[in-house]
Amino acid sequence: VDFDRRLVGNRVRPRWGSIQADLYSVPEVALLLSDKHPAIDLDRLEQWLRTTIGDEELADRLKEVQSEDLSDRELLRRVRRLLDERLEQCRSTNAN
Repeated sequence: VDFDRRLVGNRVRPRWGSIQADLYSVPEVALLLSDKHPAIDLDRLEQWLRTTIGDEELADRLKEVQSEDLSDRELLRRVRRLLDERLEQCRSTNAN
């Protein structure tokens, strides 16, 4: 996506604080969530997936996971797994 439609997340570092990460694709979001201390607004991620990326199914699944009673850390892990699953589906489809 272009600059105006990017998603913004952060990598949190103990001594440096929060380092902004400009995200332009689903693989970049998945990579951010693989960081040791990621930070992202999941409501914005859900809207970005729905409106900018156009993946309503993934956005709906994210919303379902958000409604579960999970710690922040576990929630981000589950979201990363959702993104990884979707990326694998895309790779499988492209391989055929």
